[in-house]
Amino acid sequence: MNGPPRRQAQVPDRLKAGLAHHRAGWLHEAQTLYRQVLDKEPAQPDALHLLGLIAHQIGQHGLAVQLIGQAIAVNAQAPDYHANLAEAQRALGRLDEAEAVLRRAIAADPGSAMALNNLGNTLKDQGRIDEAIAVYRRALAIDPGFVDAQYNLSLALLTAGVLDDGWQAHECRWRRSDAPPPRRFPQPVWQGENVRGRGLLIWGEQGVGDEITQATMIPDLLRAGARCVVECDKRLAPLFARSCSGAEVVPRCDPPDPRTLAPDIDMQIAGGSLMRWLRPRVDCFPTEPGFLAVDPARRRLWRDRLNELGPGPKIGLSWMSSLTRGQRAQHFTRLADWAPILKRPGGVFVNLQYADFAADIDEARHLFGVTIHGWPDLDLKDDFDGVAALTSALDLVITGPCSVVNIAGAVGVPTWHVWRFPDWEMLGQPSRPFYPGERVFTGAWNRPWPELLAEVAQALGTRLS
Repeated sequence: MNGPPRRQAQVPDRLKAGLAHHRAGWLHEAQTLYRQVLDKEPAQPDALHLLGLIAHQIGQHGLAVQLIGQAIAVNAQAPDYHANLAEAQRALGRLDEAEAVLRRAIAADPGSAMALNNLGNTLKDQGRIDEAIAVYRRALAIDPGFVDAQYNLSLALLTAGVLDDGWQAHECRWRRSDAPPPRRFPQPVWQGENVRGRGLLIWGEQGVGDEITQATMIPDLLRAGARCVVECDKRLAPLFARSCSGAEVVPRCDPPDPRTLAPDIDMQIAGGSLMRWLRPRVDCFPTEPGFLAVDPARRRLWRDRLNELGPGPKIGLSWMSSLTRGQRAQHFTRLADWAPILKRPGGVFVNLQYADFAADIDEARHLFGVTIHGWPDLDLKDDFDGVAALTSALDLVITGPCSVVNIAGAVGVPTWHVWRFPDWEMLGQPSRPFYPGERVFTGAWNRPWPELLAEVAQALGTRLS
């Protein structure tokens, strides 16, 4: 008689423990506990939903749709289920399905700020930016402290080219639910005041590609008379030290380099926050391509090596990123999908893909008879000084949205950026104003990849003719 009640009591206990592990980022432990709940109660909707949420977080979006769909079949009244189902569908590129799910959820519960936020995401990905902005504001009217909606609103405003409000709203990024912790420095944060003669610490944030973009503003600060100390990813330190003449560059480490704590540093700021003060309008962006200064000797070495490959423009390729979770996955394909580009005669292709994609390169050689040249003595992942030197010696780079596109833009090489649909970094412009030599190939969210890549191939054919 005591057995069943005891087993039923274990279900909420395990759910509670699983949720605690989940919130702490211990996903494997949380999965184990959720599955134990389902072993005892196979249709337990919260366990199905949370297990689906983990699947979405680790990139198994199809499984997430399946599990959360099962949860909704048991309990169709939970708005969070619908909101997270739509996010998994969004990651799969099924934006019309995601929108329909969210609109049904909002009709049933107009006060669900989460469902409204996720609808804003889905509309933004479809290029319906004004609608997305209005929906995010509806979510914030319901829950003014909803940081994820504030952050997403900032991206939508930037996508629309509303820079002043967008940069200001973007400062909430440190408080969003999945944000990494900011660097903690004791100096006051720079708020745009006069920097002449002042010591300013600039610390990079996000990925290495973002740090390169942020570093394009360091010359502005040096010209304004600031004494700059730059903390960055150690792989970028040699490149930044050569490029930012007059700045001190130290690699990021924990605890921080003592130089970052020296008394002559008056203020500090995250690299992404520089844009608020130095790029408030599109006309504040650089007009000349090229910011990174490469090692001249290494550039000569790569120019000689490229010349040995024979005649024809040397074209660098990168088709994948090491970060493809969630919506980012929609911006990348396999190299074999680039067939229209690879089949264009007249060019010499060079590998800039920093992850191990030897199988893709072998497949392209087998399918199309095309060699994509590479050199085993260059570490494309960690030797950014060498990658920048090689990239600067190329005639053109064609790449998806990864660090390669930022290196190419920052060394001033003509760069073709293949993006599935417009992103906030375009700031309402035809291409990203951070890099004047960049050309963006993009389109609507449902534009087929073959059509977009065929457009790139046609432009390449014109260039090579």
